[in-house]
Amino acid sequence: MDRNGQVEWIDHAHKALSQTYLYALSCDIGGTVSSLFCFSCKIRKKFSWLCMTIFESPFGNLVLERQPPDRSNTLRAWNQADLMLLNACASLPDWRKARHLVVNDRFGALTCALLKGGVSQLHWWHDSAMSLNAMQGNLARNDLGADNLFIHQMPACPPEVDYVWLSIPKQIDLLRWQLSSLQNRRHAIRQITLGIMTKYESPNLATCLDEYFVEWHRSRAEKKARRYHASLWKTNEPEQNQTAWYRTEFPERRCTLFNLPGTFSAQKIDVGGRLLADCLPDIAPERVLDLGCGNGLLGLAAIDKYPDAEIIFVDESSMAIASAQKNVQHNRPEEQERCRFLWFDGTQPLHASDVDLVLCNPPFHQQEVITTRIAELLFRRAYECLKVGGYLWVVANRHLPYQHRFRTLFGGYQVIKATRKFVVYGMQKRQRGSSSRRFK
Repeated sequence: MDRNGQVEWIDHAHKALSQTYLYALSCDIGGTVSSLFCFSCKIRKKFSWLCMTIFESPFGNLVLERQPPDRSNTLRAWNQADLMLLNACASLPDWRKARHLVVNDRFGALTCALLKGGVSQLHWWHDSAMSLNAMQGNLARNDLGADNLFIHQMPACPPEVDYVWLSIPKQIDLLRWQLSSLQNRRHAIRQITLGIMTKYESPNLATCLDEYFVEWHRSRAEKKARRYHASLWKTNEPEQNQTAWYRTEFPERRCTLFNLPGTFSAQKIDVGGRLLADCLPDIAPERVLDLGCGNGLLGLAAIDKYPDAEIIFVDESSMAIASAQKNVQHNRPEEQERCRFLWFDGTQPLHASDVDLVLCNPPFHQQEVITTRIAELLFRRAYECLKVGGYLWVVANRHLPYQHRFRTLFGGYQVIKATRKFVVYGMQKRQRGSSSRRFK
């Protein structure tokens, strides 16, 4: 039996036992069936990386996986809003011949389904390298070719298309920026359809849609999801992308920080980042890595602290990388030659082992989901990148349980500075087998 068959067998067996168990309870004969159902639950949990991944799209079944993979949860790589968007697409008479654009496709559910259906031209527009990796992995998992797929990373403007399928992001300001960019292509777009889970709807969403469309329509909720669609744009000229920058003064660092919508802490100075920037180690590194750089706050602090070091900015968000580049260009233009900027999924191997210092202010959210999985993978990648004797400096919320991971990777850690809400941790990479004594 192939992998798809295993997924379907386990999934259908669990559903059948669930229904049988409910019937047995109603008949008061639940003993043996209850045991079978509990066993089914254990199997499902053990193979959570395999189960909960069959996506029954209108264009055929797909096996999908989240990125990064996590066996400890059973979250799916799609949601009901994705399915509603695909059903709307399948109802169009010319969907196969039309040009399509998918926006904010988190794990490739929309992209894989449309390619499986055989669309003639499909464009992917996102700022997330992690989502790109997830989409490409799911294409390979389902043996789907990408000859008709074109990748576009934000903040570049999207291409001219006929239909837009947009998964509404968590940040309304990012949605507003995306609609402003799409408004530049309004003469070509026949219809834009947006999907969202109802628990994330807010009054600001309707206000945002009113800014860009003469009229728009909202569907009834189906399984806690809803679809919006519009075809008639307002004729006012869209704002240029450069007006979307948020500007924040940071006088302590003699900086003015610019942030594109969707960048972490776009409209204020992050308190944790400020704390870490104030207590960098007194060393003389040759190479410093700002892992998950965001707007580049920590990298800018490293530029000032280490005048002879190469500074590498890495983030999985292309909007964040664009923000970091602008901030270095605006605040430290004379230092641009010793700075590098990489749009890269930091949970993947970086294939480097010559870094002296890694600075990290890791996320504990993935879209709307709270998780420590991404941070733990970033710590592992940092360890792999460091020279023996190199340092990892991390700032984190006090309540997050990272200490065990620090001990596992580095053999120990030191609290460099702490406040009521944040803690700065310091670790040093040592040769295997050496003692994990504390360092100054």
